[in-house]
Amino acid sequence: MATVQQNGSSVTSKSTKNNSGTIVNASNAQTKMVKKSLGRPSVDVGSKVVDYVDTNKSVNAGVFAYNNQKPLSRRLTTALATVANNVLLSGAAAPSLIKSIKSTESRYTVKQSSAMRAGNFNMVTGKYSTPPAVALDNFGNDNAARVGRTSPGSLVFRTGRKTPVSTSYTTKTG
Repeated sequence: MATVQQNGSSVTSKSTKNNSGTIVNASNAQTKMVKKSLGRPSVDVGSKVVDYVDTNKSVNAGVFAYNNQKPLSRRLTTALATVANNVLLSGAAAPSLIKSIKSTESRYTVKQSSAMRAGNFNMVTGKYSTPPAVALDNFGNDNAARVGRTSPGSLVFRTGRKTPVSTSYTTKTG
């Protein structure tokens, strides 16, 4: 129990009145109670995208920070940021919209380990005296990514024999 009031004087039986209060959003306040509203009726929550120097649109011709009324989903979305776009339709069963996987037929390799073994790297400065060589590695045609409707690929499987069996898929006509 308090022994000193807020102003520093002693607490007596008549010095403090605990016979009132505040009701938040009450329909009608009592005589000894004060009605208080919740404050602002609509409070904005979450983040807000600001078009500024360091921000870029994902679609150049589109509306920046566009709030779409429909869900963005595969096989449904035909516009992104008010710009017609069929990228998300590729999940559809329409053959013209199906995209193949990205092919990987070559890769650049920086030969850092070879340069270190040759003594061209200074561990103290963290720099090369002679830059490491760069090689282009060609893997040949990526047949898995080069499929089409006329040559949809092949299937390799085992039937219990020592050597696997390979068979081509039939041409897609539908």
